[in-house]
Amino acid sequence: MTLSFAPLGNRVIVRRHVADEKTPGGIVIPENAKDVVTRGDVVAVPLDLNAERREAVVVELSNLLSMLPADRHVDPYRIATSIGDAFAKRAPLDVGDVVIFGKYSGSDVTIDGEPYTILSSEDVRAASRPKKEEPADG
Repeated sequence: MTLSFAPLGNRVIVRRHVADEKTPGGIVIPENAKDVVTRGDVVAVPLDLNAERREAVVVELSNLLSMLPADRHVDPYRIATSIGDAFAKRAPLDVGDVVIFGKYSGSDVTIDGEPYTILSSEDVRAASRPKKEEPADG
């Protein structure tokens, strides 16, 4: 599902996991006794933050540097450091990652009739990227 909004800066949009309705023993948990869910799936990242865009920037930079005249002095280390600093300030999160965040972190919003939480990358405590399935040989 594609959202009609994209977060800005170092924020991500998360769909919280659903709280348990019953205990393992089968007792129904009333609404006011449920814990606040602190896990969710990342459903949107800033447009300039996803992995494909990062890779494209690196490739484009390499192409541009190779086209400069030989007498032009370019310090590739300085350029790489600048790009690295820019990306280091942002969380390395992508759509589909599962994140754990603080109990009262973020802003709860409704987008296209669905509840979401907008989190700063600083509010994300941990992340797990789902493993990609290997294609079966045969």
